[in-house]
Amino acid sequence: MISPTRCQATENFLVFHPYGNLRVRNVLKDFRDQSFFAQDFDPNKEEDFSFLWDVWYNTDWPETTRKRFLVVLNDLLDEKLPENVTVPDPNHYKCLKKIWKVWYTISSRNQSESEMLLCKSKLQRSELFVTSHETTIFPPHNSDEKITHAKAYSRAVNEITQYLMKRNAIGDLEDSVGRIIEQEFQAFYERGSCRLQNELETVCVNSSFLNPDTEQWEVHYSSCPFLGYLPLSQDQELITSVKDKILLPTCQKIMKDTVDSYRSRIADIEVFFHLEDALEFCFTNANKFDVIDCSSADRFGLANILNAASGRLSNNPGAVLFTRSTEWDNFAPTVELYVEHVLCCPLKMIPTIYGLQLNEHVELGSRYPPSFHFAATTNLSWQKAIPFQNIVMSPSSSLTDFLNKLAQKCFVGERFPKPSQVSSYKLAVLERHHYSPLTFHYIVSSMNQRLGGDHWIEDAHLLDIPAVFNMTRRTSEAWEKGLEILKITAEIPINSINEDAFKVLIQQLGLPTFRLVLMPCSVTTSYFIHGIVLKCTSINFSGSIESYVIDNFSLEMKEESEKIVATFLIASAHNLPEAYCVYVIDSMNHCPLLNFGSLKSMRTEKFHLPHPFSRPTPSPVVVPRPGASVMKVTSCIESENEFKLKIIFDCNENVSGLTISTDQVLPCKSAHQVTISLNTPTKLNSLTLSFPYPILVDEISAILYSTDRFIELVLKKGWWEPWPVEFQSNEEWKWNVDSLKPWENHASRSISRFGSTALDFHHRLQFNLDLKFNDPGNKTPSVIEPSQWNLRAEQLNEKEALQTLRRRFQSLLFNPTTPDLEYFFLKPTGSSNADWCIFVLIHKPLLTSPLGSPIRLLTVIDLQMAEILMDREQLNEETFTKEFKAIECVTRETGKIISVEPYELLLWNLILRLNSTKIVPSSEQTRHLASGMNGSWLFATFVSPLYVDAPVNPQDVRSQFSTNDSTSADEKCCGACKKVPQIPKRCSRCRSIVYCSVECQRSNWPQHKLLCKRK
Repeated sequence: MISPTRCQATENFLVFHPYGNLRVRNVLKDFRDQSFFAQDFDPNKEEDFSFLWDVWYNTDWPETTRKRFLVVLNDLLDEKLPENVTVPDPNHYKCLKKIWKVWYTISSRNQSESEMLLCKSKLQRSELFVTSHETTIFPPHNSDEKITHAKAYSRAVNEITQYLMKRNAIGDLEDSVGRIIEQEFQAFYERGSCRLQNELETVCVNSSFLNPDTEQWEVHYSSCPFLGYLPLSQDQELITSVKDKILLPTCQKIMKDTVDSYRSRIADIEVFFHLEDALEFCFTNANKFDVIDCSSADRFGLANILNAASGRLSNNPGAVLFTRSTEWDNFAPTVELYVEHVLCCPLKMIPTIYGLQLNEHVELGSRYPPSFHFAATTNLSWQKAIPFQNIVMSPSSSLTDFLNKLAQKCFVGERFPKPSQVSSYKLAVLERHHYSPLTFHYIVSSMNQRLGGDHWIEDAHLLDIPAVFNMTRRTSEAWEKGLEILKITAEIPINSINEDAFKVLIQQLGLPTFRLVLMPCSVTTSYFIHGIVLKCTSINFSGSIESYVIDNFSLEMKEESEKIVATFLIASAHNLPEAYCVYVIDSMNHCPLLNFGSLKSMRTEKFHLPHPFSRPTPSPVVVPRPGASVMKVTSCIESENEFKLKIIFDCNENVSGLTISTDQVLPCKSAHQVTISLNTPTKLNSLTLSFPYPILVDEISAILYSTDRFIELVLKKGWWEPWPVEFQSNEEWKWNVDSLKPWENHASRSISRFGSTALDFHHRLQFNLDLKFNDPGNKTPSVIEPSQWNLRAEQLNEKEALQTLRRRFQSLLFNPTTPDLEYFFLKPTGSSNADWCIFVLIHKPLLTSPLGSPIRLLTVIDLQMAEILMDREQLNEETFTKEFKAIECVTRETGKIISVEPYELLLWNLILRLNSTKIVPSSEQTRHLASGMNGSWLFATFVSPLYVDAPVNPQDVRSQFSTNDSTSADEKCCGACKKVPQIPKRCSRCRSIVYCSVECQRSNWPQHKLLCKRK
């Protein structure tokens, strides 16, 4: 009821994922095993680690694992929890113990029963694998095809293995390495387990993989332990020292390191275990947390998660919130546009509206190569933004626009659209689930709490909110004010419902399209018999009928009491007559489903839970020292790009000598604090202001109106600048680039149909590409330019500059045809060559990880920053000249001077500065520089491709499972001249390519030989 999301639909498919299959980030979020909390547990001991791997990943267990698991369960059932683990709710603990008891019973069975259950589970797993895979592939296999289950299972295993090889670009590895990894994928899907010791005899099934109520297999068919560790991070290498195994030892080492890292800090970690609605936990729990991992943006909605979790983040500067989405591409073509769409505001307004800052620069695309076939999962991290200080926010068009967009999503009076009525039905379903009236109310209340009141809202009553939500708004406002709220419970006996109708209804319980409606009983009583609809007639909410919609309610089936129960909140002073009835309707067609009777017949009790966002207490009045005057902000109007403030001061003396200072620390060009002071009168206190979004120091505009006694202050936001906190990165987390291997270009098998090298592959992944896989004649995919998206004018300029920069990277830094380029200058368009502002020395290209991207190390001289330092007398001209000449001696004559437009120059500045905070300078970079590295004007950095974060191929992911060979027509063409030969001559080694003649084969051999060996 207090959760802002609507009822959650019941899953139609089995979607249980064993721990780690999504992305290993926080090992403590899974509580199926307490072993690694134990004092004597050591992940570097073979027996300890093998046990942990078995419990987390493997379908079947040896006797040693079974016995140890029983010991662990016995401790848990005896309530011997680790000291740092808490289950606050006794009912949750009771549920856990019930599940542990089932696991204990299953794992305690005798040998014959265990073997029977193990065989049964393996059969269920294979059947689920085949049926689930068949629903995923597109186009589907021939339904009339006669095939045995064994062959269907083998085919499904092969197809998903090939899909994962493509998805993770395994084909670009060395032939022998790629073959072993392919075999590992295939072996796991065939057996359901993977161990270094294959000869171990297994005796029972992993009971935690079974439904505790039915003992049926309940693991998602595509789950695989390796997927939780791919792609490898920059400091991770493939382990090739184990015979016939590469992924397994590699992933196990990552897991050991991760568990080891957490165990080293376990004394400082407190774990709270909550089973039910995560948002309700945030709203009802007063604890503060340093880490909140909400891998559920698709389930609860990003806006709800940020608003709920922001209040639970501690004030520790390192406190972080993680969010994850696999369905973001249903909302927008890029992650940036997705975030703006679901939060209903531009990126630059997020700190004000949600009180958080986004750590990732999503405006630059992705740091990692995306899948060539579908949108990659987006993992975002958030931290608390610096709060406003001494500022009274005023209404603004940007804030009003946000309120209107949010209201349109949260207060939806019309019927739920049919699939044929919307461009994306899935998007419509997600939005209807993620936004509700409580979403709007909570976000606005949270803003009021942070901003010190609702003075930033202008004419809230003018928001276009349908009248059917008036009761919801009255209830929410009464709750926030601390007035009396009633909890109303209505029930329908299950045995009073028609059996056929009940079968249909039970499948729909929890759908986000359900709504609770209060309306006069006489309006629809005739349509209900025994609580279920016999005749469906749409309800009209307009006209004289005073009806009210309540979207935030609970609807569940109580098996113990054999009743369907609806619960909702309403203001005590609701003034509705007792003759009003409660109905549940389907918002798809406004058809009534359940009639719970009149309000008079329902159980009513007071609701005592406090509002999660209490009304802000008035700020204490600042009493100036005797005789002193004060300055104060009377208005602050925020737009997407700037803050405009009016500051007044109450004194009768002459005023002069306006001084503006900030908390800027070079080389950062922005700051969060601005201090305003006047030379006269001397008794006028200075005023320090803080802003959640950093402002550009060099762009501050302040005008003193001495006659009218006020100051007009305009502060530009530092959009294309790293945030001040990014220059304070911990040295321990910086990247040691000396440990990276040199980049070596080779033919890419990931996009072999285009005859591309690996470097071409990374170049292409910087752009949205229009790939037509079913068109054999399409050899060169076109780039989908930003002009084809629905962008604001400023966004379009930024994205076009980003496209230019991506092409610049391709031609300047990663072009194998110009390997001798040693340096380049950047200068503004229209200026002379002598007016350069950035000098870049180019170093060798490196490989970030076995399946990672290329980077190019650079050493940079920022002339603009050097001039700032010389003006402040923090750098003398002699030192600058000496350092610059030292670099000139390194270079020869292979350089360029490049003219760039203003937006592109800002991008260059942002990327070069941002990347400089992420690395420890290499020995090659430091060797040529006498005064050290990473100063304000002379620093080591790098660039890498700026990958697009949208799917490169906009086709449905299911097409990648297609049994039709989309390249078959292409394979009929000559590999060299691309003509269709009358008498094709096939390569005798790999048998996968044809030629017109021996001459064509010879001309194509330099390219084909890199692919031929694999076959």
